[in-house]
Amino acid sequence: MAKNYFELNTNLDINQTAVVPALNGRQGDNGREVGFFIKDGKFPMDLSNKTIKLFAKDSAGVVKETESINDRTGITAGRFTLLIQKEFYQAVGQVEDSFIQIADKGTDQIVSTIPVSFTVFENKMVVTQTQSQLYLDTVQKVIDDFNQRIKATGTNLETLENSLKHLQTIIENINQEFDSDMFGKTKEDNDFKGNNTFEQKIIAPNGLQGRADTAGKADEAIHAFNADNAKSADLASKLVPTNDQTVNNLTVNGYHHVAGDTVVNKLDVNGQLFAHGDITGFGAVTSTKFRDAWLWDNGLNAHIWRNGNVVMMRIQGGILNEHPAFSKLGWNIPVGFRPFDEINVLASVGYTKGIIKIFPDGSAWNVDQTFKTSDNNGGDGVPFGFGVWLTNDGFPA
Repeated sequence: MAKNYFELNTNLDINQTAVVPALNGRQGDNGREVGFFIKDGKFPMDLSNKTIKLFAKDSAGVVKETESINDRTGITAGRFTLLIQKEFYQAVGQVEDSFIQIADKGTDQIVSTIPVSFTVFENKMVVTQTQSQLYLDTVQKVIDDFNQRIKATGTNLETLENSLKHLQTIIENINQEFDSDMFGKTKEDNDFKGNNTFEQKIIAPNGLQGRADTAGKADEAIHAFNADNAKSADLASKLVPTNDQTVNNLTVNGYHHVAGDTVVNKLDVNGQLFAHGDITGFGAVTSTKFRDAWLWDNGLNAHIWRNGNVVMMRIQGGILNEHPAFSKLGWNIPVGFRPFDEINVLASVGYTKGIIKIFPDGSAWNVDQTFKTSDNNGGDGVPFGFGVWLTNDGFPA
């Protein structure tokens, strides 16, 4: 279902206290989702790097605050929804004071405060009502997190006590086994009759006795007269193969230089991949990276998407002011979406069809047709259009 957004303006010259019907609620309401559309004068306000809070002093004079944003999909175009907690709907009557505060996320500097008003209605279906209480969303989150930590700590203490009891039993068993001949002792002679595996290096100051004819693995060798049968090496500062080599698994911590052809069945790259020459692909090259943006000009609006180096545009909205032919539009294609050369986008309003030119600097011009608010060759003022182009811009953040 489509969401409704209540329009608010940061321009104090034209903005008075706004009564927001969607904020009205009945005692006991909880989790009401209210949509807002913030504009700075005529244009939508980009809220992507802003914190948004709703402050209210209810009819009982008790302060409430929340910043529980539920839907941020339109945040760059000034659209978002807030979840209003039940504490806002405790005291019956119109709130004494209420406003939406917009602040810079990095510096906490207040950008704008927009006065709003709403009313809480009595709920006669509830037998008892809770007295209005102070509610600060940020403080409540800290309290909830602290309670969860206390609960987890109690559980951990009980588990630790059981583990200590079990450890005491294990230590007693180990002491009994150590007194027997099951363990090697450092200051006594030991005879190991079974197979033994050492995960770290074996250090023998007086040398090692035995055969190494069938050694299949050596971490380091100072002198090796014959290593034809060696199967693998854990660590090598430098490998210089003189013939074909087969390696099942190779981890390279530094650079891997290849002078000739290299065949790789699968290559996973966790960071950036740089190619100083042409890349030839015999299969498809796909990208899941995606970004979008909105463009606005008095109802002649557009939504643009980028995937890979391809940008798509869809024109929509409802004409609010006449857009003469050969006039520059209010659009400004952001960096990351701009075409590498001049392109044409087909557009129509009602039954009037025209062309919009978009240039590499991000500017856009309506050419050869005037788009009106109505009577567009007998049609209405609803715009449609579509365009596709390639961009050489770096991918937007």
